[in-house]
Amino acid sequence: MGVVGAALGGALLLPHLAHAHALIGHLRGTPYVTGFDSLDHPLEVLFALGDGQSFVALARDPTLSNLTQFRGARGQAALRADRPLQGYLGWVFSAGNPTAAEGGVVAASLFGAGLAAAGCGELLRRRGRSPWLGLLVLILPSAIAGLRAFGPEFVGLGFVCFGLAMKDERKTWAAVLFFALAGLSRETYLLVPLLFAFKERRYLIPIATWLAWTGIVWLRFGAWGPTVTLDGTRLLVPPLFGFTHALHELQSPVATILCMVAIPVAVIATLDRRRHDPLTRIVVAYGLFSIFFDWVVWVFWASFTRTLLPLFAFSLIALAGKNTVELSPVVETGGLDPLPS
Repeated sequence: MGVVGAALGGALLLPHLAHAHALIGHLRGTPYVTGFDSLDHPLEVLFALGDGQSFVALARDPTLSNLTQFRGARGQAALRADRPLQGYLGWVFSAGNPTAAEGGVVAASLFGAGLAAAGCGELLRRRGRSPWLGLLVLILPSAIAGLRAFGPEFVGLGFVCFGLAMKDERKTWAAVLFFALAGLSRETYLLVPLLFAFKERRYLIPIATWLAWTGIVWLRFGAWGPTVTLDGTRLLVPPLFGFTHALHELQSPVATILCMVAIPVAVIATLDRRRHDPLTRIVVAYGLFSIFFDWVVWVFWASFTRTLLPLFAFSLIALAGKNTVELSPVVETGGLDPLPS
């Protein structure tokens, strides 16, 4: 399943590379990571268009010793460095070779695609559904956006899925480990163990682990990621304030509005059809979390859907239901098979 997911992720990446090739020579502005100035290759263009460039920087310098890689305010660099796992996977897949860091991050993204498909497939298998349906997560808009940006959404979702599986088996420490890895992929995945921490305090460990890492980043960059501003805005604001502001400045308005509408539809459908499903409260939690996004997140579908990948993925898994088998009544025959009539 994981291998097929990685291969499908690679196939889904090809159209984005073709689009990036058409953009060569037509881009304005300067990437915030050095080393992407020429932009004469489709892969470099894709990295420069999103956060992938920051993960390449981490793959080149996992000790965060070369701060000159990041241009401008340190806040942007700190925010991306607070999500270290994607960059470290890129470092591992590139065998620590800075010149191969871009390829390493691509490999990390495909590994994440396979992990996400396998994780969703495992949750489906436990519900009596075909695990191959887990591949569908790779074609969700949020997944496509994450893949195009070489982001950590896939790998984080995969670790969350396996964390949920371990929790179901009452293997708490294994679940804590998977949730901690998910949080180090992207801090928004910490919402899942936070829901469980009210009954089991050990699920606070992933949050503490991430906070400890952000402290290290703070010491290196002089900025704490959760409180930084991007383009003069914060990532979280009072409820619906950012949403209403973004309605006047939407990019790709048709696609963005459709994705906006999909959020309450998924939440309401999951609540209506699977109210008592363990995944439903995760779906609802991410739906409530979304009302605090600032306008810079809401203005483009690829921004908010990446954050809400767990909402859409777990909504679909919950709505798939459970395949229960009804047993026929047992006929008491005194332990012997009845004689044929």
